[in-house]
Amino acid sequence: MSHIVGSEALAMIWKALGKPVGSSLPASAAKLLRQIGEHGWALRADIEDVIYDSDGRLHGLDVEALATSFGLPWRAVYPKPKARQDQVFGANCLAGADAAQFFITLEHLGFVLDVAPLIEVLFPAIRKKPNITDAEVSVLWYAKQRRKICIDIRAAKDTAGAPASERIETTAGYRAECHFKPSGEPVWMTVAGPRYRYRPSPFITAMMG
Repeated sequence: MSHIVGSEALAMIWKALGKPVGSSLPASAAKLLRQIGEHGWALRADIEDVIYDSDGRLHGLDVEALATSFGLPWRAVYPKPKARQDQVFGANCLAGADAAQFFITLEHLGFVLDVAPLIEVLFPAIRKKPNITDAEVSVLWYAKQRRKICIDIRAAKDTAGAPASERIETTAGYRAECHFKPSGEPVWMTVAGPRYRYRPSPFITAMMG
């Protein structure tokens, strides 16, 4: 799993992972997650409230830009107009499953987010669909992939010229490694979940005849 997020976002994520986990409000985050699932849409403010209540290290994160870099579409959403209305006012939102994928990706990166309350609301309807989106696949596979994923994020497609690296392990057991340019700018980071198992690269044995 790989994403290109830009240098500023990558630097912010790496710096945040190295900080101690502060106070959190898990009950408040869980309530907001259930509301997103029931409503079917998430405002940017809803997403910010969930991540701030879950992991204070994420304060200051540009939610809209990062979700876009993850390939998640923001859509203009409006309340259904009444018969006599000639205009409506809406806001940019992520669909419930797209919001779930955003939170899941942040959890894969090592941040403290329990997406289960949102998954529980979305899962029954998604399971009945004959065709689903990639975000909905993430919802279906959340339980079996949780803490088992290795994810990498990059500032750009070209990661050459970044020989230096640093490693950290979070208190939750996520193992992160970041590669830097000689200037100190981060260009590439990998994060492996605490239950991820590295697989050796396959090799071919030549047959001598």
